[in-house]
Amino acid sequence: MEAVQLRVKDIDFDYKCIQIWNGKGNKHRIVTLATKLIPLLRNQILQVEEYLRLDLQNERYAGVWMPNALTRKYPSANH
Repeated sequence: MEAVQLRVKDIDFDYKCIQIWNGKGNKHRIVTLATKLIPLLRNQILQVEEYLRLDLQNERYAGVWMPNALTRKYPSANH
């Protein structure tokens, strides 16, 4: 579950580490990022940014799905 909850901001490429928040035992920790994975992760981030750019250029793109309560709380967040 920790891997699924990772976000780009949790990866520190300069210090080659990943910050885990509320992991096993509800504890925070820092783990080493394998140098071999850095180019792969950077490539994945670039691919996702490109998908977002293409989505935003598409006039049929309606944003992301958000539960009703969040849609009301943040009306402009789905774009």
